[in-house]
Amino acid sequence: MASSFSQFSNSTFGGSKRANDEKKEEEKRKKRIYSTSRIEDILKDLKKGYEADMTPFFENDITLRSPNLTFKMTEEEYDKWIYYSANPVDFTEREVVFLNDKGRTLVKLRDYQKEYLHLVGDEVYDEDLGEFLPLNNKIIAMQSRQSSKCFSSQTAIKLQEEIRINTSKLSIRNFLIDQILKCLRWFSKFV
Repeated sequence: MASSFSQFSNSTFGGSKRANDEKKEEEKRKKRIYSTSRIEDILKDLKKGYEADMTPFFENDITLRSPNLTFKMTEEEYDKWIYYSANPVDFTEREVVFLNDKGRTLVKLRDYQKEYLHLVGDEVYDEDLGEFLPLNNKIIAMQSRQSSKCFSSQTAIKLQEEIRINTSKLSIRNFLIDQILKCLRWFSKFV
């Protein structure tokens, strides 16, 4: 009697439907694990004009990867990932493309850029924690887009043609005091 009731309840209350839904959900989860070949297939479908799964792309932009994707790497990709995680300069020069007037291009880093990448990217192994930690963990950097492009004591600073300073003739302290005073004089014209 119990077996006939369980057959009745499965067919009547959707027991087999639940099992099908669970299978479909599991298949969906498996499909959500992306790989390079899967991404290439999606891109091929898009080029052919087919509707495709845009989940792996941030805001449907195929040049940007969505956050929190489950991605299965090949052995070769994993080895490359390990190598580049220890070599940020190589990664930047070989893999990172910058958008400029010529389109997306690789860029040869300047020496100061390489130094900065080492400053923020170098790691050391901590025996106590059993993991890698940043070599320099107390860094705060706020840099403008043009930072370090022109660092010379002969650099002239201009502000509305009113202030012109040659920093080679001043100490940093005197330079800053003089600069502040000149700015205050310049602003006082408008008050």
